[in-house]
Amino acid sequence: MMLLSWKNLRSLIKRADIVLEVVESRNPFATRSIRVERIVESLGKPFMIIINKCDLVPLWVCKEWQEYFKAQNISSFYISSLTLSGVKKLKRFLDKTIL
Repeated sequence: MMLLSWKNLRSLIKRADIVLEVVESRNPFATRSIRVERIVESLGKPFMIIINKCDLVPLWVCKEWQEYFKAQNISSFYISSLTLSGVKKLKRFLDKTIL
């Protein structure tokens, strides 16, 4: 697996329409990248946090995280990539937002 350098990642973000950062519902702080978020902000790109693995925690936990991010002025969605819960809703939102 080849990792991107920060310079290459910045270049990739410049070309993006929107940046989605996927974090784990059990501990979003441990899986966030504040450095990436700062790059996104400096480039003025739309940014959203996707709270994944919501099938592993009670629904209220995901809703609380969504409220936390909302209070931080960060858009977020919660999904489960395993059960696909919330994925269609996220896709519809992105289709509407990007187009």
